[in-house]
Amino acid sequence: MSPKSMKQQMAKQFVTGEQFNAILTIFTEIEQETVEAVQEVAGVTDGMDGIEEIPSAEDRQAILQEMAQKVITGEFPEWYLQRMAPIDNAEEATEYVGENVEDLVEKWAENLRDQGVDGGDRELATAYARSRFDVEDLDEFEELITWDEEKVQQTMEDVVAGGFTTAQNTAREAANIHDS
Repeated sequence: MSPKSMKQQMAKQFVTGEQFNAILTIFTEIEQETVEAVQEVAGVTDGMDGIEEIPSAEDRQAILQEMAQKVITGEFPEWYLQRMAPIDNAEEATEYVGENVEDLVEKWAENLRDQGVDGGDRELATAYARSRFDVEDLDEFEELITWDEEKVQQTMEDVVAGGFTTAQNTAREAANIHDS
């Protein structure tokens, strides 16, 4: 068994273990109850739609288990692109994680020129990124494939705290509508 597959197996055992699942169950149930309570407030607040979609505690638990496993195995950026990022052809995009975007600009521009398309390198690369990955521009694509420890930590926090952040924002919106 390779070191990578051994690490993946150990991570899977950890995130599917009884103690980890007990913690996740507590967390996701409290999160769901909080979101539902805030949704009730939004429901009785005139001029407010509330939270569009409330994932089940089981769905959130599955996402958090997957995330924990990918963090442990060092595959978090790829997982995030495939599972959470608003991007087309995510599996292909994961191949570019850690790549220098200037190398991609050169490669993509050359490929498009070989197909008879004219334009500057960045213009062509931006057109390619837009059409292939449905991103606004090359900078957005670069942001998706560029990762450091700080970004991993912040993105993990965003995924973990997502339900609570949504509930907080909705509660604040309801309070602002009430004060108006």
